[in-house]
Amino acid sequence: MPWKLGELFALILVHCNSAMDLLEIGSGKRNIDTDQLVLPLDVISNGDLAEEIFGNVIIDNDWNKMANMAIVAPKTVDVRDLNNRVLIMLPGNETLYKSIDKAENEEKQVLDEYLDEYLNSLSPNGFPLHELRLKKYAIVMLIRNLNIENGLCNGTRMLVEEMR
Repeated sequence: MPWKLGELFALILVHCNSAMDLLEIGSGKRNIDTDQLVLPLDVISNGDLAEEIFGNVIIDNDWNKMANMAIVAPKTVDVRDLNNRVLIMLPGNETLYKSIDKAENEEKQVLDEYLDEYLNSLSPNGFPLHELRLKKYAIVMLIRNLNIENGLCNGTRMLVEEMR
């Protein structure tokens, strides 16, 4: 099914049969011309993508399977929305963690010229959101290297088993 590139279309489910499919899509080999891309019908979703991908896995409590699944989205705002929808689907209570929202200079003096609301609204690359909402069995991804020798490096996906 051809899609006009750049067109805002219904959610796309990235469920390709092989890594080669993704490489061909990314390299433009699936393009009809410069404005259209051919996607197989089985990768297109017109429903609730979070429910379609993770619904049965969550109902079945198959956390190992869930840890090996992902939805790819082009925009951070879409990723946040999908993450929130999947989090709501998980059983149990949500725990909220907040970042430190004070700026200090080298002498450890608090800089009052930065409003807390402004600092809380920032989400620079490599930093988590100001408010991190988690539940048991949520999938998280490391955003910096902690211990490369033990596999705790940027991009490592993990399953939340306990929160304190």
